[in-house]
Parts: sequence; structure tokens; C-alpha cells
Amino acid sequence: MKMQPTDTFLEERRSEIVRIVNEQGKVSTKELSTLLGSSVVTIRNDINHLAELGVIVKTHGGALSPSKVFNFEVPAAAKSLRNRKEKEAIGKLAASLIKDGDVIMIDAGSTTLEVAKHIKAQDVTVITNDLQIAYYLTENTNVKTIVAGGTCAPDVFTLVGIQTCRFIESLHADKLFLGCDAIDFSFGITNRTLEEVGVKQAMLQSSEQIIAVADASKQDTRVFAKVCDLETLDVLITDAISEHGKAIAQECGLEVLVLGS
Repeated sequence: MKMQPTDTFLEERRSEIVRIVNEQGKVSTKELSTLLGSSVVTIRNDINHLAELGVIVKTHGGALSPSKVFNFEVPAAAKSLRNRKEKEAIGKLAASLIKDGDVIMIDAGSTTLEVAKHIKAQDVTVITNDLQIAYYLTENTNVKTIVAGGTCAPDVFTLVGIQTCRFIESLHADKLFLGCDAIDFSFGITNRTLEEVGVKQAMLQSSEQIIAVADASKQDTRVFAKVCDLETLDVLITDAISEHGKAIAQECGLEVLVLGS
């Protein structure tokens, strides 16, 4: 439906661009100009700015949703803006599963960061490859934080590489809180960048219980590189799940914890 031209504020217009691009998958600059009642030059400047943040992907003549680009790594700053309330609630529920004295691994990501923020248990040891998570946990006196070495991936504060994998493989954890770029209930868990897959798989092998944390927007989709089959997981914590997804999860023996249920 065509919108009447408006004098919306800068942030409101840019938020609307992100919404439209994510809903439609791909939108031209001219279409956005017509929908929002702004000049093509203004929309082009908005697209450039939003692409730098990683919220959308700039294309010739328009923009793409990052979800349509299988190997596009979304910067941490952009990830943190998406589905904030859902991620916070998922993180809080996940953290409630941590017991006093647990040794846990926390995978890199914006939802796993929320897990770290809500740890209330005492005498917990956290192993992570996420520098933001490690930085946050320095303020939690109940947590001993161990950071894996390796190479820091640009814009995402994530440590990756053979050194990271070897370090993680030398340890053992009670629980892993696994972040997910995409969940296809038939295919499994996939990730946008190949560099992170090895680290995630090392964490899977070094942990007794695998707890995946992902909001519903990650479901029924598939991206670049496979991490594991659904059967590898023990628990999935999310804000919503389709009946189809729930049925497959049951067949796999996967416990699904849904917010508010």
C-alpha cells in the first residue's frame, strides 16, 4: 500500500526502511522513495548509512535483507538492535538453567550475551570466545571468566581460528549455550560464516548439555555453513515455534522451552 509523503524524522524513516527491506527481502531505491515520500537521494544516503551498520545489504539500485544473503556476517552493533525484548527474555530463561558451581561455555552472539547478563548462580566458570561477553562478565564477581585465544573477527568481537578450537577442545563444560544464525528443522543449525563453524563444533564436542538460544526469526531458514544436526541439541529456548517445528523437535528428542508457556 502506498504511503502518503511525510516529513518523518530521520531515525523513524530509517527504521521504516529496515522494516520494509526485511519484510520484502529486496527493495529498490525508487520503491522506497515512493513508499516513504522522500527523494531518491535521501533514500540512497539512508541505505548507505544502514548498510555500514550492517542492518541491510546495499545492492545496485536498492537494498537486500541480510537474511537473503547466506554468507553475510551481521556486525555486532546491528545484531544487538534486532528483537531486543525477545533476546533479553530468552537470555533470562536460559540463565535460570545455570546452577551453582557449573562450568559453562557461552558461544558468541547477541542472544548469548543476554544469557551472560542474567547469570545469578554462584561460583560459575564461563568459557567464551566472545569479547563482549567476557567484558560484561568482568563485573560479575560470582563468575570466573576464561577467554579462548585466536583471531578477532572484524565487527563482531568473536575469536576464531585453529588456536581457538584447540583451546576449547582441551576443556570440558557442563553446559553450552549455543547461538544460531538459522534453524532449519529438517536440515539443522547453520551459520553465516565458515570461520565460526569450527569453534561452535569444538564447543559442541566439549560440552555435556547443548542449549541453543534463538528467537523465532531464526527458524525455518538456512544460511551458508552447517554447524550440526538438530539431534545434537538437548534444549532449544525460543519465543515462538511453529507446529511443524515442534513436531520435528519432538521426534528428535529435543526439549523446546517457549517463553510464556
